[in-house]
Amino acid sequence: MWLAGNMTIRLFDINESPQKKGGRPKLTYEAAGKRLKIKLASELAIENQNSTPLLLHAANISARKSTENEVIKKSDRTGLLAPSPITPEKAFAFFMENGFTKQQYINVKQLSKQHGCDIYPSYSKIAEEKLKCRPAGIECTENEAKVSMQNLLNHTASRILLMQKEVCEILSDVTQCTLIFSYGFDGSTGHSLYKQKLSIAESQSLDDSLFVTSIIPIKMIDQKQRVIWLNKSPQSIRFCRPLKIAYLKETTSLILEEKENLDNQIKNLDLYVHAFQSNAIFVKFDGHLTLIDGKVLNILTGTNSCQSCPMCGAKPTQLLTTIDFYSKIFVMKPHTDQMPLPAEVVDLLDSPIISPGVGHKNGSTSQNSCAEDTDEENGNDDVSDTFEIELEEEVPDDIEN
Repeated sequence: MWLAGNMTIRLFDINESPQKKGGRPKLTYEAAGKRLKIKLASELAIENQNSTPLLLHAANISARKSTENEVIKKSDRTGLLAPSPITPEKAFAFFMENGFTKQQYINVKQLSKQHGCDIYPSYSKIAEEKLKCRPAGIECTENEAKVSMQNLLNHTASRILLMQKEVCEILSDVTQCTLIFSYGFDGSTGHSLYKQKLSIAESQSLDDSLFVTSIIPIKMIDQKQRVIWLNKSPQSIRFCRPLKIAYLKETTSLILEEKENLDNQIKNLDLYVHAFQSNAIFVKFDGHLTLIDGKVLNILTGTNSCQSCPMCGAKPTQLLTTIDFYSKIFVMKPHTDQMPLPAEVVDLLDSPIISPGVGHKNGSTSQNSCAEDTDEENGNDDVSDTFEIELEEEVPDDIEN
């Protein structure tokens, strides 16, 4: 009976028949893990010959057509899609400016990395940049750390020229530069005294006293007096560079010894040669002793009283009673022209503000204008007589007697 019935047999082409492939099923990019995502992205980049602009443009177009908000839709400025990494120099400046510790910097780096913005370099790069900021020839003992002025100035000039590389490229004829700097020393006491045994005698060094010698770069100019670099905050500790830090008490003998040591180092300073492209820039140094206080100034000028003038040695009573500015009292001491005093003040000490017995005025522009006002008010051309009368009225009676 079944042979008389109808039977339908379906035939398939062997090439068109679906076959189940072995192995793991393929995952989409969204469902893939971290390693697979990196592999898929690498394969896509290789297929497009690692063309970054093409891939960024394709990502921008895909973000516009996508309904999911996983990619921020940017304009055609596709370069804004990728955050730019921070250079080790800028990262080190950020590290020092905020006073970070090592762990704080690592925490900031990890947090930015977790939010898809891995822009900070590793801490090892920061440590390398920190070593570049140290001058050569640092000597350390148990009671002091110091570096020679030549090494510190060479390092300072090198860092300034590297920082001002673009300026040197614009001023291509720069061959000679002068680095103007100020230097000085000061001491402080009253620090914590710890039970730390030192090999030297306690009378020579105690950790409750500190004596620091430092320099501050002020300005760098070239042979045509053009400014290559200018310190906009010369009174700030930002550019203060220590020459020596010692556990020593500030005394008269120590001040004079340190002054002599610095003078010898400045006298023996050599030119620094900086290699720039195919040329060489020669840098010389011009130092000024200005980082001192009144106590150090009095010791260096041999002034026993803080009320006396450190330049000429005049006492307060002599300053009030002396009218003649040609007097020997106002003659400057030897070597005081090397002390940190403005040029205007030195000129006033060398010559009188108003010459006695002379009908004309001399001095600066401001002094001339003041003298002219006095003439108009008093109607007297003899300025010296008027000036003497004013001084006599200001002298107290007890001083005259």
